[in-house]
Amino acid sequence: MNDFLVELLNKTHMDQKKLCEDIDSRYNDLIITIEQSLQCITHLQNTSEIEVFPVLCELLSRAHKTTHALILLCYSGFELQSLSSLRDLVETHYLIVYFMMKPKEMDHWFNSDYKERKKKYSPPILRKIISANNSSLKQSLDQDYSGHSTFTHITPELLKVQNGTNVDKNNERDRRFARVCLTDIAYHIQAIAYASSHFGWAITQDDSFNKNTLKLKELNKIISAYQMMGTIPLLEYLEKGNSLSKV
Repeated sequence: MNDFLVELLNKTHMDQKKLCEDIDSRYNDLIITIEQSLQCITHLQNTSEIEVFPVLCELLSRAHKTTHALILLCYSGFELQSLSSLRDLVETHYLIVYFMMKPKEMDHWFNSDYKERKKKYSPPILRKIISANNSSLKQSLDQDYSGHSTFTHITPELLKVQNGTNVDKNNERDRRFARVCLTDIAYHIQAIAYASSHFGWAITQDDSFNKNTLKLKELNKIISAYQMMGTIPLLEYLEKGNSLSKV
């Protein structure tokens, strides 16, 4: 194997061991929240009824894989790179919720060209539709996306934040950004799981999906304790009676 690659992997492994011990001791409840949210999504993926929605199946699979990749980056000492990649999960989140509200649009989106997707399915348009007439939800989604754009593109703000993750004189790293990263992962994957549970009940009438919804509401309390912006906007919206449309 190439010497450069060996050195890089060895260093990453050593960083991971220290980081896992450090992050687990502080944020293990966030990891548990992410894990249980993924389990709720898997529950929907394992139902036979979901097979008639192949596009949705692929999006849920992508959300799974992206979440795993983001956690691995975060636990390898690349918190900011994980935050930079989070917009993938954010945009997958928007599409999943949109298609759960409008299932007939899935195939149309899948077969559309770039020009049509930009016109009809761009993130700003999806946020507007998802939020319906809820201006508070719309503002929260817009602010969240704007924040992710800041971390996705090279900006002065990103470089200033990057300096805060450097190793200090005591060979300790600033863990604040690991918390921010894990909280944001939990925020979006739990929102997807919550929508999945609503959708699962709509297509199956299986009460186990309602039980998942109750579990996710409890997990929301953990995220809320970490999240500076408060409770999850989408959950807040749904819990006020604005349930997703039935199929």
